[in-house]
Amino acid sequence: LATCGGKLVSAPVGEALGIECVPVSEVL
Repeated sequence: LATCGGKLVSAPVGEALGIECVPVSEVL
């Protein structure tokens, strides 16, 4: 999982929408 625009989604989904994603592991 990753946080994309403040929402928890799978990284590929966020990237497909052109949203910068950050791995949850880095947030925690």
